Amino acid sequence: MVFRTLVCAAAVVGLVIECAYGSVSVVLSYFTIWTNILVAVVLGLSAARAWRRLPGSPGSSSTWSSPTRRAPSTWSRTSTG
Repeated sequence: MVFRTLVCAAAVVGLVIECAYGSVSVVLSYFTIWTNILVAVVLGLSAARAWRRLPGSPGSSSTWSSPTRRAPSTWSRTSTG
């Protein structure tokens, strides 16, 4: 949770600094600025969910994301051609 909060804060501070020293319309025209906004939003929401101890999203079940569950099927496909 602390890491997510720090990364979110760093992204927000970077955006504020860029907007303070440059024209907002020019700053918002860069792809890297939009990715920083996306990082700030996603990690901010993630940190908020962790702070409130809410469960993960429905698609983030540990059963499906385990690499050991996918290994046999991947191995059989690659070994048989």
